[in-house]
Amino acid sequence: MPRTPQCKKTLNIAKSGVFKQSVGRAGEDFVCDHIPCESCGHKKWTNLNNVKHNFPGVDLKCMRCGTYAQVKTMCTPLTLCRNGRSWKFPTSASTVRDTLKMHKGNVRYIAVTYNAKHRHVTEVCVTEPLSCKNIFHTEGFIVSDNIMQYTPKILKTL
Repeated sequence: MPRTPQCKKTLNIAKSGVFKQSVGRAGEDFVCDHIPCESCGHKKWTNLNNVKHNFPGVDLKCMRCGTYAQVKTMCTPLTLCRNGRSWKFPTSASTVRDTLKMHKGNVRYIAVTYNAKHRHVTEVCVTEPLSCKNIFHTEGFIVSDNIMQYTPKILKTL
């Protein structure tokens, strides 16, 4: 069985147990350090959780264009819907609804997938700017048709 190439960039997760908050913070820090804004290409993000703990609905804001991002950090890769072309991002319906009302189509979801054993980032997926027209909510997930995938090969170049 072929092995998946690992990215050399690591998450800074607390070693004394993997706490949900520590994993989420590590994913946010990884995006801030390595992933450009898909709207303008700039790599300077503000972590809103550092400004106000548990900032509602979004985690990051691009310093150049003002795009918001909600980061989801997980051990398992995103799953495809049955149609084979849409991706499922885990979140609650009320969070998405409130976020879209507040930020009006200027929000993206970013999924950071990591290998739990080695703590390496294996993939990052970024949605298109979300609106009520291009996403729908099902079974604890939002579904997005159009994503940018940062594969291990691309992550190595960042």
